[in-house]
Formats: sequence, C-alpha cells, structure tokens
Amino acid sequence: MIETALFRVLQESLTKVHRHSGALEVSIRFQYQAETVMLEIRDCGRGIPTELLNRLREASPEAGVGLAGMRERLNELNGKLEIESDGHGTSMRAIVPLPATARSAETRNCRRFVLSAHAGLLAGNFAKGASVSHSEQLASR
Repeated sequence: MIETALFRVLQESLTKVHRHSGALEVSIRFQYQAETVMLEIRDCGRGIPTELLNRLREASPEAGVGLAGMRERLNELNGKLEIESDGHGTSMRAIVPLPATARSAETRNCRRFVLSAHAGLLAGNFAKGASVSHSEQLASR
C-alpha cells in the first residue's frame, strides 16, 4: 500500500513538473529510514507564486484533483505532503511513517536513491536526446 501511494505521488508530481514548471531536469530522492520513508521530487523550474503556494498548502479547492489525491493517499497512511517553492523551482515531499511490522534491524541504516533526469523523459515524453543523467545508490553511516 505504501509503495502504491508513493508511486502515485511520483507519477502526479512528474506530470505537474512537465505541465507547469518549465524545468528541463527533475531530481527524485527516496530515503528509507528506520521509522519513515520520504520521497522528494524537485525541479529547477519557474516555481509557484507565493499566494498560490499558500493556497495549495492549505488544501484549498484550487489545488485540483491531483494534489487532493496525493494528500488523500498519504493521509490514509498517516503521512503528509510538503510543498516548497521559490523562483528557483519546486520541491514536493511525501513522508510516510513505516508500520512497526516493516521496521527491522536491517532498516536502521538510511537507504537513499537519487535520480536526476531530463523532465520530458520522466514524464513519458521521450524527446530526442532525452536520457538519465545521474543515478546513485547511497547508504548512510
């Protein structure tokens, strides 16, 4: 259930980057920690105007179906959606607590996956020359 919710958040976020940001690249970061998982999608696009950003954070009707759907999925898992934006881009973070049954000694170390790619590629728009530019798997100490 967590995997599906995070996949849908990723899918909707990439759609928003493609439609609204004007960014050519997007960065995706996934962190799996002892008690939570965090998915962050960040672009270097035009950002969201402050007034609109405040309304989107308040879950107003202007947020649209996509953001409402992301929030609903995360709320079902006791998670939350965070949105930050300025003139240099937008960051969306989905943070979900892990159920006690999913925690183990093996998950005590943070595991993180970072992917940066051409925004059109990630949104399914396979433009000529689009390719993944950076991918790494990291483990914290």
